[in-house]
Amino acid sequence: MVTQHHSPAHQDEPTVILTRPLEQSRRFADELAARFGPGLAVFVSPLSHAEFLAAPVPGGVRTLVFTSENGVDAFAARTPDRSPDVICVGDRTAARARAAGFSRVATGPGDAGGLSASLLSRPPASPVLVVRGREQAHDIAADLRSAGIRAESVCLYRMEDDPPSDEALAAAAGPAPVILPLFSPNAASRAMVLRQPGSRLLVAALSPAVARAAEGLAPIAVEVAERPDSGSMIDAIGRLLAGRGRLEDRARRH
Repeated sequence: MVTQHHSPAHQDEPTVILTRPLEQSRRFADELAARFGPGLAVFVSPLSHAEFLAAPVPGGVRTLVFTSENGVDAFAARTPDRSPDVICVGDRTAARARAAGFSRVATGPGDAGGLSASLLSRPPASPVLVVRGREQAHDIAADLRSAGIRAESVCLYRMEDDPPSDEALAAAAGPAPVILPLFSPNAASRAMVLRQPGSRLLVAALSPAVARAAEGLAPIAVEVAERPDSGSMIDAIGRLLAGRGRLEDRARRH
């Protein structure tokens, strides 16, 4: 499924392709429209969706750690227990946890590595259960156990691949630069399906790790978010748009 928020006025104007799952992409598209107005062409073409897994959920947990909104949804679908303390990777996941009925919710710094460091500096009440997907950028439970904290993880969802839309493929193959906001190393890997001969890809990366994972896309420019949150990602996209003249010169040299 793809939605187009605006058609570019000129064929050489940058286009943004959003590849996150549908709900997150639509929300981010609205944020882009609020920041940049209707002149920025945005395509929503999810390259993955979450499928919940029927894994058993351990009991007796005092602290839940959620690294994504999908984890909150998957846990809430498996059990009615809302008694544990909750620590979430960032603001969006924390809001999802509150909406799911958890009352004691703390917010982390926005990325899994930073969340792990935060938990180690201020150990939560144990036992700790880290709710994760099959793909994980950082093994938080292992970090906690190495520090002597009782912790385990449970995999409650997996991300399944979706094909890119025809519109997204056409945009990636066209003459205009394409901006890819990438929020995880796995998202960077999935975005490889958009790379085509002559593609002029620009990457806004959530972190240096995401930027490294995006090297295979051979982007003509990369901007890394100053903080791992959506506002900083939009700032990174703004820097890519502001540097368009330099990018045109660089693209001609490739």
